[in-house]
Amino acid sequence: MRPSTCANCGSDLLQLEAWKEGGGGATTLRLRCPECFVRIVGDFDADQVARLDRALMEARLEMVALYQAVLSENLGQEAALMSRALALDLIGADDFAMPRA
Repeated sequence: MRPSTCANCGSDLLQLEAWKEGGGGATTLRLRCPECFVRIVGDFDADQVARLDRALMEARLEMVALYQAVLSENLGQEAALMSRALALDLIGADDFAMPRA
């Protein structure tokens, strides 16, 4: 069994839920598959754990990069819409005033 692939459905999207260091260099990992919802518990050697750690770190960096790209695109679209609304005089200073009680 590899800690990076679901034994039930073959997904490579396993999520680490918990770990416990054991004797002899083995680490017990509890993993969850987000696709078939199976939970896997197993003992893995240091090399397997290091590979999983690298894979999780790379996936995190990829998600952060995708998030930043989507955020940048969305903010750019919002700025373009605001600019167009200002140019068409659809927005004025009173649109930003605090409401009166």
